[in-house]
Amino acid sequence: MPFLIHILRRLFRERWKFSNSVDLFREYRLFVACEADEDVPYLAKYTGEDHILIGSDYGHNDPSEERNLVATMRAREDIPRPLTEKILCENPRRFYPL
Repeated sequence: MPFLIHILRRLFRERWKFSNSVDLFREYRLFVACEADEDVPYLAKYTGEDHILIGSDYGHNDPSEERNLVATMRAREDIPRPLTEKILCENPRRFYPL
């Protein structure tokens, strides 16, 4: 995420109107999918807590499938519980207008 933000700021330096990357995600309704083992607190600094959702390949019978995804996310002690619930429930609901 930091690299992407850096490139966007460089490409649009004359027209960049955001005070931070969270504003970019909010205005353009951008979302980022994360996996259970990613540095979610670090990502949230760039996307904001309302723009991360879980990305799993559940149902794809390949190495990227995470069968215990929800349990793994909820067991993580480095992610505040409210953020975990946003990632698993609230943010996907907003992304898919459910």
